[in-house]
Amino acid sequence: GLNLKIKDQGDRSTCSAFSGIRAIEILLNQKGKGLDLSEQYFYWASKPECQKKPCAKKGSWVGFGLEHSKLSKNVDIPIEENCKYNETTNDKNETQIPLSDKCFKGRAKVGNFSYLKNLDDVVNKILNNRPVVISIKLTPNFYQNNGLILSSESLYGPKMDYHSKGHSLVLTGIVKIPKILNEGSYCFIASNSWGLGWAIGGHSCISEKWILEHKQPNLYTSIDSVIL
Repeated sequence: GLNLKIKDQGDRSTCSAFSGIRAIEILLNQKGKGLDLSEQYFYWASKPECQKKPCAKKGSWVGFGLEHSKLSKNVDIPIEENCKYNETTNDKNETQIPLSDKCFKGRAKVGNFSYLKNLDDVVNKILNNRPVVISIKLTPNFYQNNGLILSSESLYGPKMDYHSKGHSLVLTGIVKIPKILNEGSYCFIASNSWGLGWAIGGHSCISEKWILEHKQPNLYTSIDSVIL
């Protein structure tokens, strides 16, 4: 997942859509299919209550978008070129409907995904080359770090913004860390959607302890298969 380009969600509350699409793109890349898929469409798919009428509620849950795609009879997720992401927020129309006709020319769909209850399950999925989407609350050191996010340094960093109450990103790898750090057995390599300026080229390694302290009640989500 580290060789895929890092994207930037801009000012919109679309982190979950960026995480879901990145996870799908990772599986496609493993098959040698380097598609750039549409976050604009996936955000729309993730908000069933906002697909036919405009709504102002921000944010989404990745599971809704994955379920929408899985239940689709045909490939439903279009490429970015046909359904381009708009970084400009429309507070009264979060899904920015109506989407263009090209947004419904699908190129891929979700085959299967699964919800995981604990980090042991996350480790097993990652070791089997399956990307995992997580939902977290943020700390100051998440915003500004040098590629390692530790629980012990949580309060060191800049002032937080609206992302802090809930954010989503993709875990793609694990690295063993020394026990003396008291941060758990691993740090998890994460890909974010804040552009190349975040951490090291858009990636950081987040300690097991930090994740357990700051995860949201939402289950971890593994994307297991994708269909073309």
